[in-house]
Amino acid sequence: MMTRCKRLTRLASLVSVLAFVPHGAADTLTARSCAQEDVQKAIDEAADGDAVAVPAGTATWRTSEANRPAVVISRRGREKAITLRGAGAGRTVITDATGPECFQVLIKSGERGIYRDVRDRVLRITGFTFKGDGGDAAILVGGYTNWRIDHCRFENRGRSLWVSGFGLVDHCVFDKKENGQSVFVSHADYAGGSHGDGSWRTPLVLGSEKAVTIEDCTFTYYAAKPNAALDACYGARVVFRHNTLHDAHLASHGTESSGRGRSVRSYEIYANRFHLGPGREWFTAMFLRGGTGVIFGNTLTGGYRSFALATNYRSTKAYPPWGKCDGTSEWDGNQEMNGYPALDQIGRSTDKGPGTPQQREPLHEWDNTLNGKDADITVSGGPAVQAHIKEGRDFINDAKWSGYTPYPYPHPLTHDGASGTPG
Repeated sequence: MMTRCKRLTRLASLVSVLAFVPHGAADTLTARSCAQEDVQKAIDEAADGDAVAVPAGTATWRTSEANRPAVVISRRGREKAITLRGAGAGRTVITDATGPECFQVLIKSGERGIYRDVRDRVLRITGFTFKGDGGDAAILVGGYTNWRIDHCRFENRGRSLWVSGFGLVDHCVFDKKENGQSVFVSHADYAGGSHGDGSWRTPLVLGSEKAVTIEDCTFTYYAAKPNAALDACYGARVVFRHNTLHDAHLASHGTESSGRGRSVRSYEIYANRFHLGPGREWFTAMFLRGGTGVIFGNTLTGGYRSFALATNYRSTKAYPPWGKCDGTSEWDGNQEMNGYPALDQIGRSTDKGPGTPQQREPLHEWDNTLNGKDADITVSGGPAVQAHIKEGRDFINDAKWSGYTPYPYPHPLTHDGASGTPG
């Protein structure tokens, strides 16, 4: 990093836009306002490891066309990890007017296919309220291996977060007046693969930092139908723990996704509180279409008709390029006449690439309750689905995963000095 004198010289011409404040080993740049142009100028001026402070106020951020974010933290070839710090949720308020097209987002950082190792510093976004109609997402974080989004409030109408890489979402409030996913997780380009292939080729590692972790957040929906606090596909690896959900549920995708997308890879869902309010009813708290992992210690109350449903869409319908799992598709295990095991189905794990046998790793569930009674995973679908997903073989109720240890809680990133004040 350049010396303070040289830094001040460089900033002299920008004094009307930025304020320089020494901040330990890194620098803090303060944007003149929370306007889109002022924040972008401060980010562009910041070096890797610096912080950008955004003052209190309200602003509307816009984009002009598809694939254009309102504010960009990192561009290809100039990836950096900074702390983008608002004055606090409710004090720095950004209204989303970006538009509905692909990658029209408020804040974008990182590129698909680039997993940037920033272990000695953290890409962090904290202290904002985001609201408005929205588009593709409020915040999109690409393949960083050390990122944190915390202490933000999301009141936007569409998707709030679209994230990949390895990082943490914590102490955020998702207050969703309209339907729209709160957090969407994808590891499409992990480990040099595409569509999630790389994630499925990489061995299963539960209880580690190699996931998107969502903890200590509150999700509230007000629309007529509960919506997804979490959705995951394309090899996603997710930890969802110690969260509170009101009129919400969790979802995931299997190999029915478009564009040759692979299923969610793994999930660790535990110590969460789900509640449906009076007069509300929904078919399940968790809808699982593939992958494996652990689900334990969750408490459900209200009108959920089931705790967790496991299904496999390809048991009854063909989805390109995989086809139908009926014994005729080269992508499946074809150990039985019906094609079992289906690619990426519940209870399947690591492979050597599409079309090769996958390891068997049954999904485990234990110590979950629905309105005070023991709650188990059940299968959703007719005979064809039930022949592909069987209790005791592909998932196991009321049994701990031997040797499993959860990743430390709270997540170590909440106490990382490089990311600012803990928690």
